[in-house]
Amino acid sequence: VLGGNSGSFLGHVAEQSEVVNGRGLAQINQNLFAISGFGGVVHLLEWKGADKRFEPIRRIGAVQSCNALALDREGHAWCISGDWNWNDSPSTPQHWGVPGPEKVFGITMLNSETMCGYGIKWGKPTVMFGKMDKEVRQGRLESQTALPKEAVAVAVSEMNKKRVLLVLEANGKVTAVNINGDGSYNSDAGTLELNAATPVKEWTSLVSSGKDLLIGSGDGFVIEFARDGDAWKEKRRWNSFGQDNGDKFGAAIWLALDSGRLWISDKMRNRVVCFDLASGKQLATYGVADTAGTEISKLNSPTVLAAREKRAVLYDSGNQRILKLELQDK
Repeated sequence: VLGGNSGSFLGHVAEQSEVVNGRGLAQINQNLFAISGFGGVVHLLEWKGADKRFEPIRRIGAVQSCNALALDREGHAWCISGDWNWNDSPSTPQHWGVPGPEKVFGITMLNSETMCGYGIKWGKPTVMFGKMDKEVRQGRLESQTALPKEAVAVAVSEMNKKRVLLVLEANGKVTAVNINGDGSYNSDAGTLELNAATPVKEWTSLVSSGKDLLIGSGDGFVIEFARDGDAWKEKRRWNSFGQDNGDKFGAAIWLALDSGRLWISDKMRNRVVCFDLASGKQLATYGVADTAGTEISKLNSPTVLAAREKRAVLYDSGNQRILKLELQDK
């Protein structure tokens, strides 16, 4: 038995969520097997005879898609339906796998190192929550909710002195829900208005700094918002960090914000740039601008990322891989 899906095993076996509906099983030697499923990832399994169960020991495959990442201070990195530890190798199977949602739109971290994400599971709006040192929980909402069936990002802020999860759609609509201390859904909280100075065709990211600053990205711009009564008003937008054309962002960027540092993934220009938020000073860059590649030093269409202190994880979509980045002291 591999995995603990309901109906297939009486008891508990750790789930390997990347092997969904396993269809291929090949014996390599007495206690070593290979298994494949619908997800396009092969795992090597060791047979534990005393326990009569399989233990995944090696992962072989790419990360074919990823719309959201999370990272905590311990270095646990969450992707789709499980996580890796910071020092894991590319061949390490995911830990704490849970049955994957059909869609994950965004994940953010609370100050308690609890993740809170939003997606769709079995056709229902679903809030994912919990700490990444154990199995993350998924709360499907069976009751009526205004949460959308499609979104691009989430962030945590405050409304009416309550902590809320903000869910951003590509058209700029933001739906807010009250969340509990563990990141679980509590109740709908209404909609939030982002008053941009000029219209944005397509939003890609939303991050927050405290309760009074929201930063979004759309059409290649970083757009900063400050509270304006019950709404939010644009106070600054920028799409370049210098005077040269090479300092300008491409048409699609993604953001991560933590510890006063703003990380920007620049899909079209194949790079990541990190800034000090207060001063605007450029702290670091990764990738070769305008040059895609498969080498570890190059990126190919990077998209979503997550940051915690001096670390970040990034989805390098053209190479179907996740990279770990760490700021180095100069």
